[in-house]
Amino acid sequence: MPQFDLYCFSTQVFWVVIIFALFYIVLTHFFLVDMGSTLKLRAKRKSLTLDNAGKQLPPFSLYISYLLNH
Repeated sequence: MPQFDLYCFSTQVFWVVIIFALFYIVLTHFFLVDMGSTLKLRAKRKSLTLDNAGKQLPPFSLYISYLLNH
């Protein structure tokens, strides 16, 4: 079986390591950063909503611009 041939096995391990390293770098630098900022924005919005419960809230567009600027 070619996948267990010692001549091909080392190159297969090399490429698997390279592919998983690239996958990890792309995942952590692009997707997880966006996800983290979204979770922070949601947490901030939730805390503001709970703090302002019972008060009249500003229009939604002002609310979003406030969250994005602070």
